[in-house]
Amino acid sequence: MKIFLLVMSLFFILLSTYGFYYSSEKQCKKILNSPLKYFSKNTKRTKIISSLFFILALILLTYVYGLSIAFLSIWIFTTPILAIFILFKNDLKPKIKN
Repeated sequence: MKIFLLVMSLFFILLSTYGFYYSSEKQCKKILNSPLKYFSKNTKRTKIISSLFFILALILLTYVYGLSIAFLSIWIFTTPILAIFILFKNDLKPKIKN
C-alpha cells in the first residue's frame, strides 16, 4: 500500500508540473493551435488544478510518512522531476555566432 501511494504522489507531482508548464505565458502562445489549447485558454483553472494535484501529493506523502518527512520528501521528489522536465522540454541548441 505504501508503494502504491508513493507512486500516486509521484504521478500527481508530474501532473502538476505539466499543468504549471503549459499554463505559463510563454507556452500559452506556443500551444494556441495544438490539441492542448485548453491549457492556454483557461490558465487560471489549470493553475488551480495543478496546485490541487500538488497538495494531493503532499497529503498522500503525509499519510504514508508523517508531516515532517512528507514535507521534505515532496521537495526531494519534485527536484529531479523538474530537472528532467526542463531538460526534455527546453530546446538546447547551441547558438550560432556570425
